[in-house]
Amino acid sequence: MPRMRKGIAVWCAKFCVVVAICGLAFAAEDASLVEARKLVVEARPFVETANDVDLDMDDRRAPRKEAFKRLKDARSLYDKYLDANPAQEEKLDKEYVEMMVLLHGIKKDSGLGELEKDDDAPPATTPPAPPAPAPAPGGPAPDAAERAKQGLAAIREFEKAHPGDLPQIQKLYAAFLADFPEPAAPEYLEAAERLGKVSDRIKSVFQTAAKRDFDSLSGSDTKDEKAFVFNLTSDLASKDPEVKKRAARLLAATRSRPATFFLARGITDRDEDFAKICHDGLVAVGGTSAGENLVKLFRDTPKEKQHAAMAAFEELVKKGPFEAVNQSRAIGRFTLSNEGPVAIKAFEILVSMGKLGGPGLVVALDSRDLGKKKFAISKMVEAKYWKGATVLANRFLMEGKGAGHEALRAASIAAIEKMGAYAVPHVIDSLHGPSGKYTAVVLSKITGLDIETDEKQKVRDWWDVHKPKDAE
Repeated sequence: MPRMRKGIAVWCAKFCVVVAICGLAFAAEDASLVEARKLVVEARPFVETANDVDLDMDDRRAPRKEAFKRLKDARSLYDKYLDANPAQEEKLDKEYVEMMVLLHGIKKDSGLGELEKDDDAPPATTPPAPPAPAPAPGGPAPDAAERAKQGLAAIREFEKAHPGDLPQIQKLYAAFLADFPEPAAPEYLEAAERLGKVSDRIKSVFQTAAKRDFDSLSGSDTKDEKAFVFNLTSDLASKDPEVKKRAARLLAATRSRPATFFLARGITDRDEDFAKICHDGLVAVGGTSAGENLVKLFRDTPKEKQHAAMAAFEELVKKGPFEAVNQSRAIGRFTLSNEGPVAIKAFEILVSMGKLGGPGLVVALDSRDLGKKKFAISKMVEAKYWKGATVLANRFLMEGKGAGHEALRAASIAAIEKMGAYAVPHVIDSLHGPSGKYTAVVLSKITGLDIETDEKQKVRDWWDVHKPKDAE
């Protein structure tokens, strides 16, 4: 009996040691997750600066490197934690995907050779190439259909094992479509739709986290994207209407940026059904590239084609605030149209977008038509685009001899006065130099104070007291 008790005591001691070791291991794993999250938080301000398109590229390079360094280390720590705790994959999906997408965006936007030396993916997350199916003993090599099935199955297995690695999953589906150019095959449709869903999520996550359209990143489209889009465009020229429609649907399904040019071109096709497919597909893909291609293809075309572009813009901005921001400047280009109804429609869309339409209204100020410029100024007030006061002050609240300058200055002063207190923080910096005299006049009317040029602090003190609760 004593020997049995001694054996139990020894077993208990060993068990306690094992528990202690496991406890330390779990603590280390938890520490990895904590440190990963910390690094992502530290990276955020650098990500924000790196994606501030109002800054010069030189000013964004250093923040991009700092963001990359932290996000890369965070990825390694997340992977370490998830390797040890695979059951936590679903729980951490949102934050892991965001980290991966931000890292992908930083790399995509970097200059050639800027980050590559530091860009080695952890081995566990590098997918093997889809295996080439082996021929049956004594039999022929598998045909293209069988290779497509096995290739797609390999990608789905990787996707299942690494659901958060959206950039790599996107790359694999694009490669599949380039390597197996058989649009009629069910595997092709499945891959196109899967690629589209992955791409949509990447765009959505990036826009939410980085406040920037993913398609505006400077990285060029991959060779695989270009390859499968090129393959499908050959079908767009087919004399078989059903083949054309299938190609348009597949282009839309992929949500690929280079597809927007061909979908935009198709919205004015004589085949109404095909044109509708292209219209719907272009709206589904969206992004700044969609708007840029509408401008490129239709801005200087007959009015019927311009109206087709405006119809697409109407649907695009209904998708939400991010898409409205993406399209604002492109719509603004159509306010410059010589076709009156088209220009009016563009103004209507921009005003309906509220302050998000403001950048497009600024584009309208480039018109050579004095009346159109004054109209754009008045619409800034209607759209409640308070930031526009800065543009008006810098452009028109100064002495000038150009044709119509006095009329534009009067219109700008009237607009800023109508904006009232909301305009104040946006014109304070104009209380100096060429625009200072007239800015002082308009600020005096808004504040009720006697404001002189360069009395910026006096205006800031007023603002601190009278700032509207909903002011920007």
